[in-house]
Amino acid sequence: MILALVMIAGAAGAETVWVMCQPDSRVNIRSRPSGRSEAVGYAECGDGFATDGKKKNGFVHVFASVEASEGWISAGYLVWEQPEPVGRQMVISAKGRVNARRTIGGKRRCWARPGDTVMVYWAADWAVTNKGFIQTKYLAEGVGDE
Repeated sequence: MILALVMIAGAAGAETVWVMCQPDSRVNIRSRPSGRSEAVGYAECGDGFATDGKKKNGFVHVFASVEASEGWISAGYLVWEQPEPVGRQMVISAKGRVNARRTIGGKRRCWARPGDTVMVYWAADWAVTNKGFIQTKYLAEGVGDE
């Protein structure tokens, strides 16, 4: 059903966004652009949604297979590039320390240093790791020192 909504809205010129979250987690689809509004559904990592691009209060409007056929998802869990499952360790390859964030573009959860090894679950322009969200450009193949 979600794929059907993505295809229908895509034909009307809408963009597609994908959910990125920890593999054992899910993201709420809300009735209004507020963390306090009713959750009308949920999405898991890798789920795709059509969007008309409306943004408000840090949320993005999406078309979803919920009763109202639409809702709002926090922008901190959305990417505009289809994520791929990774499921392997990668190394931080940067000249200095890198922010591992609570959400995409969000507040720092912890620092990752060059050579640190992280478990990468999903990746697009951002990656979901065991340390948090890290920009993919700072990750490389291989095993480093923890």
